[in-house]
Amino acid sequence: MRILIALAAALFLAAPAAASDISDGRSLSNACEALRETTAGGAKAPTTDPCRAWLFNFFTVYKEAYDARVAAYLSGGASEPHAGPCFRPPDFISFVDVAGLVVAQGKARPDLLDGPAESLVLEAMAAAYPCDAPDDAATKP
Repeated sequence: MRILIALAAALFLAAPAAASDISDGRSLSNACEALRETTAGGAKAPTTDPCRAWLFNFFTVYKEAYDARVAAYLSGGASEPHAGPCFRPPDFISFVDVAGLVVAQGKARPDLLDGPAESLVLEAMAAAYPCDAPDDAATKP
């Protein structure tokens, strides 16, 4: 099962970067800023847009890795560390909305622009949709 988790983690890090020329937070932020400008008048995000394509691949691989961790845990495996901060987005969020979060997080935390694009997205999602801390979650009604 650890091999499956390791494979999923490798895909998690490699697939989005292979999907386009987006290699770091800065290039993703720039691509997402361009998407925001393209859709400012209410237009849908084109499926060929670099930011949208990268985010689609990223979240596809992220979900597969998450599902693999849950399956391993439910089958009696040890709890594996998760990849990045916890976030709980709403039931629906558009690629344009995520692009806006990415751009805003890059402006708020410019140190993320020089790191992996994956880190920028994870931190943007966690800032916008944080999970309750386990100690806090138990005391809430």
